Amino acid sequence: MGVPILYRAKDEQPIEMTLVFDERYVLTQGTAEAGVETTAPAVFVPKADIPVSLATDDPQLTIDGSVYRVTERQPDGMGGLVLLLRKIR
Repeated sequence: MGVPILYRAKDEQPIEMTLVFDERYVLTQGTAEAGVETTAPAVFVPKADIPVSLATDDPQLTIDGSVYRVTERQPDGMGGLVLLLRKIR
């Protein structure tokens, strides 16, 4: 159900993972009455599958030939993380 992603942790060898990727993940901020919605690419990953500590790492993820950096980490409410991404090339 996921897509192959090459996860390259800082100073580590790349690891291929299969993760759920959403190119247009909807981000909401504020309240229902005065909220703002934007979209950004994101991947959903179980914490146990992340090869390093995200608190100290700045990984690059290669997805379908495009390279992304993690801009934000959010708990997904099910023991995993939503990694919000920014395309760098």
